[in-house]
Amino acid sequence: METFIFLIKTSALILTGCYFLLILIYYISWERIKIFFSSQNDNKTFVSIVVAVRNEEKNILQCLQHLSRQNYPAQLFEIIIANDFSEDNSKQITEAFILSNKRSNVKLVNLSEISDKKKGSKKKCNCRSCKTGER
Repeated sequence: METFIFLIKTSALILTGCYFLLILIYYISWERIKIFFSSQNDNKTFVSIVVAVRNEEKNILQCLQHLSRQNYPAQLFEIIIANDFSEDNSKQITEAFILSNKRSNVKLVNLSEISDKKKGSKKKCNCRSCKTGER
């Protein structure tokens, strides 16, 4: 019985040592990987980020701040905020952000100026009660 316990302890010790060596090899290999840095600016594609907004006054400012902090060249991207008939201060917050950040490429599109609310928007409902006006 003592021999059996000795063999189990020895096997566990050998397996632990092998595992430690494997992790050490992985760590050394990982540290040897060189980080790629481009010597030239390869960004040539213009990108438009469209954010549909409806009653998002709690989140819109943080969203705009994060989007405007991207490390993509500022002349190659724009942020379009599509205000979908918001009933809160989302429009005013976006307008204030645009005025305070002249360098950012943020544009506000109010769907209320483009389409009629009765014709539909992002959250248009197709249920029978909405079509007939019953509630």
